[in-house]
Amino acid sequence: MVKWVTADVEPGLCACWDALADLRGARDAVVDAGVPVLLWSGRDDPSHEPMRTFAAAESLEFLSTPGDHAGAIWQHGAESGRGIRAFLDAHSN
Repeated sequence: MVKWVTADVEPGLCACWDALADLRGARDAVVDAGVPVLLWSGRDDPSHEPMRTFAAAESLEFLSTPGDHAGAIWQHGAESGRGIRAFLDAHSN
């Protein structure tokens, strides 16, 4: 998965990760989105518990599935898909 990370792309990749770590304004953007919000995380992902805590504190829906960040999709896509579909069905007009 990381063969493409070479010395010429590493600075850009580092800048991307640094930008993703900057969460200023993220809470307000999510909470004040004006649309139903589903937060979703695999249980083995390091962000699972903080995300679940945030969702509970802000009364947002939270989908917890097996796997880590990528595993929630690649190994447990069917379960993840069912949870996402249920959220969409519950909030469709």
